[in-house]
Amino acid sequence: MIKDCRKKTFIFVDCVFEILLSLTKWLLFAKPTSLFFPVSTIRRRAFLPRLPVWFFIFVSMSCTSLVMAEEASKMMVDVDREKMTIGDRAVIVVKFFVPPNTEIKPLDTKKILENMHLKDYVCYKPEVQGDGQEFIRYDYIVTSYKLGEHKLGPFRALIELPSGEQVFLDHEPVRVEVVSVVPPKEVVQDIRDRMVPFEPEPVSWFLLFIILVFFIALLYFASKLFSKKKSVSKEPIMPLILPDKEALQALKALKIEDFDTQKKFYEKLTSILRVYFERRFHFPAEESTSEELLVRLKKHVRREILKDVKILNQYADLVKFAKKEALLQNCMDSIAQAKSIVERTSEKDKDLSEGEKILCRS
Repeated sequence: MIKDCRKKTFIFVDCVFEILLSLTKWLLFAKPTSLFFPVSTIRRRAFLPRLPVWFFIFVSMSCTSLVMAEEASKMMVDVDREKMTIGDRAVIVVKFFVPPNTEIKPLDTKKILENMHLKDYVCYKPEVQGDGQEFIRYDYIVTSYKLGEHKLGPFRALIELPSGEQVFLDHEPVRVEVVSVVPPKEVVQDIRDRMVPFEPEPVSWFLLFIILVFFIALLYFASKLFSKKKSVSKEPIMPLILPDKEALQALKALKIEDFDTQKKFYEKLTSILRVYFERRFHFPAEESTSEELLVRLKKHVRREILKDVKILNQYADLVKFAKKEALLQNCMDSIAQAKSIVERTSEKDKDLSEGEKILCRS
């Protein structure tokens, strides 16, 4: 049974508690000449059970404990920045506090992130808090190329408690403003001619009837056509490997004899490195020039690694744009140099005290 966790439940339980206490006082302390029960005390007590006050308090506290157990599960949503530029990235952090062994259903990211592009998301390993609750965190890495203020949400997650009961957790929307890289300037608009009020043309009911019949016939033939086709099973969600492992596998499979020209070989080699840098350090490396790539990498890698990346990019640019002829040994050295860059910047050298990250495909 699916229930919405609402704070109104506490108000209901409090009202029940007050009614039970009032009933207890009436049963134990009402006078024999009561208006609603005009019989003697002996007959009244013989007719109604003599229940102690603590019995009704126990029943009320049990109801309250049951509701508090349902309300113990909660969801918190936050965003690392409220304003971002076009092409930049923001991280939406979704935190769950649920009982152990609780299953969390995937969020409907297509509906929540309507005006955003989901690049990747990270699911952290669950942690047990001091109160026995499990803390689970999801990081959604998004970007946008549409100016203006965007509302993300509302967020609604379906969880399945260890008892088998399913509960909805809700959170209000969060807002992110996307601004242009260029500062706004005053725009002078041309003076427009005055427009006459719009007068709609009279509706032709016969034409509407023809369109409706045509639309119904089109739906009928479309349903017949699609019913003959076999239903295509959805591709199962496969977990992504870590960025460094993906890059090393691609470099290992890269061979010079598989390409017609040396230009295509170095385009593939630099593309593998740019995809790795984008997934590893979360910045748009594929859209960056060689100079912009070095400026952004300067914040994340050591000086000697940055120097190797610069040398490799310069040599690749000579082959791609200046039509420099490279020997077979030079191509092999470039692959080895790219592998060395990936290995020296892999996540195994990073402090993982926050917990192991498991990358999942949205």
